[in-house]
Amino acid sequence: MMAKKILCLLVLTIILNFSNVLALELQIVSDPFAPLGYESEDGEIVGLTVDVIRALLEETEIKGKFRMLPWARAYQIAKTEENTLIYSLAKTEERQKIFKLVGPFLQERAYLYKLKKRKDIRLDSLDDIWKYRVGVVNEYYAHQYLVSEGFEELLDIAVTPELNLKKFIVGRFDLLVFGEVFFNYQIKEKGYNPDLFEKVLYVMLNEIYLAFSQKTDDEIVKRFEQALKRIKLNGTIDKITRKYLEIK
Repeated sequence: MMAKKILCLLVLTIILNFSNVLALELQIVSDPFAPLGYESEDGEIVGLTVDVIRALLEETEIKGKFRMLPWARAYQIAKTEENTLIYSLAKTEERQKIFKLVGPFLQERAYLYKLKKRKDIRLDSLDDIWKYRVGVVNEYYAHQYLVSEGFEELLDIAVTPELNLKKFIVGRFDLLVFGEVFFNYQIKEKGYNPDLFEKVLYVMLNEIYLAFSQKTDDEIVKRFEQALKRIKLNGTIDKITRKYLEIK
């Protein structure tokens, strides 16, 4: 009799937890960075990662509200507020401590780029960047990575990827760190001639994750992890990736 009561209480607890999860609304934050997430001309938040998250919300039956913010502000909110999801992040030791990561759902190789006309710039290893200024976006992975490697004094920090790219083109700094696929997408979208740029040194492999705040219910994170496995297996991730990156 006692065992039956305990079982009933356990089932009731699971049902209540499940109901609580479905009743809440996730806060979903990031900055404008095409093609991962950006505002369309009619003001809708769209993009590769946005589509992935919408597929996961449908799969998990969890509600979510998207907000587009400067990256540093979105990052701070995700570090401190409950039931918050931030996208798209590369995994680091620090981020593993302050977020609950789900993924990866995408990966790409990041490089240092120069303007092709800069014949004076030659790099054989990362240590060679001591001669130059390097453009990064505030609190992006490249920023955190180069600071962790001791290069903080070399960095020119912008608040958005678009501003970072504009500053690079007009010569405000010497080198730009960017993922190859997203760099090619950005210069095509902005109408820049790709022949202006040259890839000079491989820096790192970026594996792209979703990240939940530490105050997010573990049941939500678990459901997203399981849902991500399902949409990888059923081809949804590949379909979304091809849609935005024109991968054949």
